[in-house]
Amino acid sequence: MDMNPRTRRNLIIAAGIVLVIIVAVVVWWLVSQKSTPVDLNTNITNTAVLNTDVVYVNTAANEVAPANTADAEELELIRLANMFAERYGSYSTEAGYQNITDLKQYMTQKMQVVSDSFVTTQKAQATTGSYTSVTATALSTSVSDLTAVKATVRVSTQRREIGTNINGANTFYQALTLNFIKDGDTWLVDNAAWGDQGSY
Repeated sequence: MDMNPRTRRNLIIAAGIVLVIIVAVVVWWLVSQKSTPVDLNTNITNTAVLNTDVVYVNTAANEVAPANTADAEELELIRLANMFAERYGSYSTEAGYQNITDLKQYMTQKMQVVSDSFVTTQKAQATTGSYTSVTATALSTSVSDLTAVKATVRVSTQRREIGTNINGANTFYQALTLNFIKDGDTWLVDNAAWGDQGSY
C-alpha cells in the first residue's frame, strides 16, 4: 500500500528524533565513563628508575600524600638528605665551619666525633688572611638499601666556590653519599662521603 507524502514525512521526522535521542544518550554515557584526571605532581617530581633505586629530581610542585608507609619513609629521607647536603656542603672559613656544628643534631654520636675532628683539623690548617666560601644546591636524590633501620641516600649537588685564591668563581658538581641509621623514630646520618668533583 502506497503511503501518502504527509505520512511518510511524519515517519521520517519521528525516526530522526529517535536517532538524535539515541546519539545524545550514547554521548552522555561515554562522557560519564571518563575517569577524573589525577594530579600526579609532587613536591619532588620527575621520578625515574636508576639501578632499581628511586631517583627524585628536585622541582617545585603541589604535594600529594604518599601512597604507603614505605613512600613516606623515602620522602622523609629525601627531605632530610637534601637539607643536610646543602648545609653540609655550604660553608665559609670565616664562619668557622658552623654549618657542620649546627648539623650535629642530625648525626649519630659516631658521626659527631668524626665531624668535630674534621672541623678541628680544618681550622688548624687554615691560612691566616685567606678566605673560602662554598654554597651547595641539591639537584637530585636517590634512595637505596632502605630497610626499617638503615638507608643509603645519594644527593647530587651543584657547588659554587669563591675565595682569596680563586679567580672568579669555581662551579662544579659533586655527589654526597649519606648513610642513615634510624634511632627510634628519627633518621640520623652515620656517615657522609663526598665523591670526586664532577661526580653526579
